[in-house]
Amino acid sequence: APAPAPAAPASMATPSWAAHSASGGSAPPARPVSAAASSPAARAGSASSTSSGFMPTTPVPAAAATAAAAAVPRSHAMGSVAGASGDTSMGSSRPSAGVVLVDMDSTLVDFDAAFIERWVRKHPDRAELDSAMIRSRALYELEANFPVEMRESVLEAIAEPGLFLAMPPIEGAVESMRAMLEAGFDVRILTAPHPSCYAACAAEKFAWVQEHMGIDWCSRLIIARDKTHIQGAILIDDKPSVTGSQEPKWQHVLFSQPWNRHISDTPRMSSWHEWPQTVVQVLAEQHKAAEAKP
Repeated sequence: APAPAPAAPASMATPSWAAHSASGGSAPPARPVSAAASSPAARAGSASSTSSGFMPTTPVPAAAATAAAAAVPRSHAMGSVAGASGDTSMGSSRPSAGVVLVDMDSTLVDFDAAFIERWVRKHPDRAELDSAMIRSRALYELEANFPVEMRESVLEAIAEPGLFLAMPPIEGAVESMRAMLEAGFDVRILTAPHPSCYAACAAEKFAWVQEHMGIDWCSRLIIARDKTHIQGAILIDDKPSVTGSQEPKWQHVLFSQPWNRHISDTPRMSSWHEWPQTVVQVLAEQHKAAEAKP
């Protein structure tokens, strides 16, 4: 099995989510990891099941990861989300070449799977209809796809304790994250807390990362409501358009979902097995554009 992800640099030892989370405060303690979850097999992305629904995945071949990193100029592949100072906070103007930012919900984790499981328990009479609608929905915000009179119930279900911890990884995601890091890319998880449960959502996201990826990855988790304040070369995200108060310095790469199929002018990944080609192509184009500047 691949070795666990290496620890983040000392300058990144403290997670940065508190500076960006609307709830404020210090980072909550992550839930203790079970012996099974902390084993080398589990940290390497084992296909064995866990209580929170870890699904079998197919590892990314090491050769593909190595080739991907080799295809990008080293000055561009190796970057730091923190720039020179190790600071990911708002207001920094230093660009970060080679930093790959990855969203969580519906990109790294299967949000719909966890929500459907809870929703059908409450509404068994609508199980088949709603399950199909959720999986094929046209609108990004889940509640917007339901009748107006049901939207409050949807938000209440999202805010119930444990939802964000119960989400299974999307196939190939955990292995691909480790492969990118081991190939030399600076990989960070960038996710927004849900507005219906800011503090609980943030805590559960930290616990999820520790349980499924290992505690070292907690220092690579950034929680921010406005992702445009965070620097990087690429943001892999399922949201059709990621906007905020700043002009983003990263290139948005769509992670394909039904609600973003109408977007045709943004690079996309249809699955995690495509990351070597996609990441290399986008970084190479950025490097070419930078060289062309006077």
